[in-house]
Amino acid sequence: MDLVDLAPTIADVFGLPTQDARTPGFASRSLLPLVFGAPGKEAVFSRTVGEKPQYALRDARFRFVFNTRYGQEELYDLGPDPAEQVNVVRTRPIVATYYRQALAQWMRGLERGAARKTARPELPPEVAENLRALGYLR
Repeated sequence: MDLVDLAPTIADVFGLPTQDARTPGFASRSLLPLVFGAPGKEAVFSRTVGEKPQYALRDARFRFVFNTRYGQEELYDLGPDPAEQVNVVRTRPIVATYYRQALAQWMRGLERGAARKTARPELPPEVAENLRALGYLR
């Protein structure tokens, strides 16, 4: 469930089409089926902001947290510990390894996505020449 799912959910509530042949539709999905008992996402990944962020992976059973500032890992079994009071990363090493790998894979995907977004697009030579003549490029 993401904030981008809000618009298609509202459209779905009012019976408006969220996608047809004439409109491109939304890049997300309606959450209305969840209201009626459909399963949600299997796992949710999150990241805090800042120079040294904290990453987390949460599903119905566990929450795994990786703190990049201190290199610390936390694993909480949400069944018996919904308040996340007991870190079981040392007593459940196989579970911790699974979540560590899943989180690392997600983080690698973030880095590739960020690199694509920040890459400088190539300008056609005639556009670059015009911008140079106007003083916008050197």
